Amino acid sequence: MLERARGWLSGRAIVWRCAAISILLGAVSVFGGLQTEDMLFRAAVRTRLHEFPSRINLYDAGDVNYGVAAARFVGNLPWVTSQRFRISFWRPVSSLTHYLDYGVWPHAPGLMHFHSLLYYAALVAVVAWLLRRLLHAHPAWLAGLAALIFTVDDAHGQTVGWLANRHAILGSLCGLAALALHDRWRRDGWRAGALLSPCVLALGFACSEFTAGVLGYFLAYAWLIDPAGEDQSSRLLKRLGSLAGVTLVSAGWLTLFRYLRHGARNSAIYLDPFTDPVGLVQLLPERLAVMSLGQLAGPPADTWHYVERSGQVGLATAGALCALVVGILIWRLKPPPRLTGFFTIGGGFALLGTTTTFPSDRMLLLVGFGAAGLFALLVRCAIARGSRSARSVAGVLLLVHVALAAALYPWRTLTMQRMHNDLLRASDSAFEHVTTHHKRLIVVNAPDYYFCKMIYELRWTQGLPDKRNILCLVGSLYPATIERFQPFSLRVRPHRHFLERPFNQLYRGRNDPLKRGDNLSLGDVLVAVSEVTPNGVPREAIFSFSGTPDNKIFHFVEWKNGKLVPFEVPPVGSSVVVGGK
Repeated sequence: MLERARGWLSGRAIVWRCAAISILLGAVSVFGGLQTEDMLFRAAVRTRLHEFPSRINLYDAGDVNYGVAAARFVGNLPWVTSQRFRISFWRPVSSLTHYLDYGVWPHAPGLMHFHSLLYYAALVAVVAWLLRRLLHAHPAWLAGLAALIFTVDDAHGQTVGWLANRHAILGSLCGLAALALHDRWRRDGWRAGALLSPCVLALGFACSEFTAGVLGYFLAYAWLIDPAGEDQSSRLLKRLGSLAGVTLVSAGWLTLFRYLRHGARNSAIYLDPFTDPVGLVQLLPERLAVMSLGQLAGPPADTWHYVERSGQVGLATAGALCALVVGILIWRLKPPPRLTGFFTIGGGFALLGTTTTFPSDRMLLLVGFGAAGLFALLVRCAIARGSRSARSVAGVLLLVHVALAAALYPWRTLTMQRMHNDLLRASDSAFEHVTTHHKRLIVVNAPDYYFCKMIYELRWTQGLPDKRNILCLVGSLYPATIERFQPFSLRVRPHRHFLERPFNQLYRGRNDPLKRGDNLSLGDVLVAVSEVTPNGVPREAIFSFSGTPDNKIFHFVEWKNGKLVPFEVPPVGSSVVVGGK
């Protein structure tokens, strides 16, 4: 049995076998339909076709094209959003693939998902080819095992199943293909690789900034694997000189990225290392640990969003312990040092890149390449040891990262579909009782502000009737007190503060605090901040309406059992607690 498995993993056909497995495991995603931000992309393509190609990039700051104030007014952004908030990315090539989807087969989401599956299959094939080259001095089955671990990694499921995240697949594909071409140049003397590698890397940067995660592998390659490094008389400068093309392309991309004003501004979730290095350093240990947990063992890093603060600390602690266990395994099993260093250093740099945004497994493609190579080396060394304990280690690694991962993969490709279904249910229930007299939908509480924003987005992107401007008072399901202390005003006090839910921090940076007495005008609603935390986070706010809250101008709803149901505004002088039930 073991010999048959080794034979199956050893042949050159493992490249295509893994590609076929990737399509098979992700096939269920073709039934996922359009999900959340996919709807926005489809609408954007329809409105921008006449401007093509001048406005090809679909990942720009669409929310604030007409200003933050206008976006807050209609409900594109929550009322807590910083006036200087901006998040924009430069992904023109990835955007082009969406123009193909929504321009050629706009009513066939199954084809769009198959389109993404083909890109992931190509990524898997490149990974298998690169691993066979890197591990050529070891038994052939070792590279096959590493390729299989990468292929079935369930952390990749959400990325594959969500069309809007295709850029991560394309960026990883181009980045690792550039590394493979670089390796062929350096070890085989194929001079075309010296030119093609930087060109493919540039294509990757045009797909996604995600491509930058591969740069750590280039550095580790030059230091530990480059054949020039085997000559004792060579100098480090000579080895690093082979990265001149890669360095020029990376510097050019970064310069262009900054010149075009892409990146994150005034967000505590997306942190720009150039504009908010202190904020990034403060969150770095926790984010590194949580992302490590998602890659090394589970649960998914996305769990961080849905647990209390104590749970977040627990996830970070578990991630640090998992990294420590892997370190101990490396120390005890002693896998080949150069390859171990390459996979660990390269994966570590890629992991560092994921910390500029919120913890999510969808960021782990390039990290997964290093993890797959490292796990395969540990399995081989454990089997070679022959002891019962060592074989147990190999068995656990194979159970978690092959068997269990493959079983979870199809379910995780539909992660965003499940969220989309929740949004549709909430949207349909929220607008069920809206009449032509209502000018604005007031959502008293929702899972978070992003969820509430998407309720508004789903209405207009689907052309549904009864679209109304929307205002979410509290982006949390924790208990919140709603007090009607004046006929036209509500005093709202959430559980701790208005940014308590992790994803709510997307909309306001730590360097842009609110002050007591700050006023925000939303047209027919005026928001006055009446209390803040020491860090300038709003703890209490007064919402003053242009008419009495219980008249026909406003329609109030609250969250109950997965739906938004009508909310009865309390009489003057009384209060009510929502959420937390």
